Amino acid sequence: DIQPPPIAGHSVSIHGNNMIVFGGMQRADTASPLVKSNSVWCLELDTLRWKLVETTSPKPKERYGQSQTALDEYHALI
Repeated sequence: DIQPPPIAGHSVSIHGNNMIVFGGMQRADTASPLVKSNSVWCLELDTLRWKLVETTSPKPKERYGQSQTALDEYHALI
């Protein structure tokens, strides 16, 4: 199963039965430096399965320490 790497300083919101995780600081492995991310991960709360979400252009900028809130079923404000 796929799952996100350890992330710090990310934002989270709940959309229906999904938890959406955006951005934060992460590293490829323990020897790598921390880098800002613009990845979007979705956790389906019924099955506890993760999915990496592809974003469209323009992609959001990499960031950490931001806040996030659900606007409706399909949109979040970051």
